[in-house]
Amino acid sequence: MEFELSHQHRRQMRTVTVLAEPSIVSVERAVARLKAWAEEQGVVVTGRPFARVHGRLSLAVHLPIESTVEPEVDSGIVPSGSDPGLIVEVNSVPFGGLQRIADMLVCELGAESKMAGPPEFHAGTNGWEHGSVALPVVSLPAARARPLAVMMAKLRPSLVR
Repeated sequence: MEFELSHQHRRQMRTVTVLAEPSIVSVERAVARLKAWAEEQGVVVTGRPFARVHGRLSLAVHLPIESTVEPEVDSGIVPSGSDPGLIVEVNSVPFGGLQRIADMLVCELGAESKMAGPPEFHAGTNGWEHGSVALPVVSLPAARARPLAVMMAKLRPSLVR
């Protein structure tokens, strides 16, 4: 499979986050929990939820918010955020391909572009089945003549840090 890379600028955002297993069901439960917390606290949600990759067994699900309200320590919900900067994206990625595409981005671009954070999965308009994988970077990679090719069945697994 070949994937086209695109890039965009990301604005600074404040989020709240909770850990989830790398499954759609677990991510949806985490999103529901974060939205329920925001509603309960009267916090305005400012964007769509996304998940940051934290290794093979864990995702940190983020919900962008407007408020500076701090979650209770024992709630398991943690304040977080993103600095403004650049991201390199791969669109139309199935959730099941998240780890492989994240590995590919880190392997292909991490050294050249200097990573500015872990890979992220942003759900598509129809939910978490398909979405985009984004890699925050310090600088954009050199122009590429061809899209990156990924053999979904043959990509060697490696830990995403």
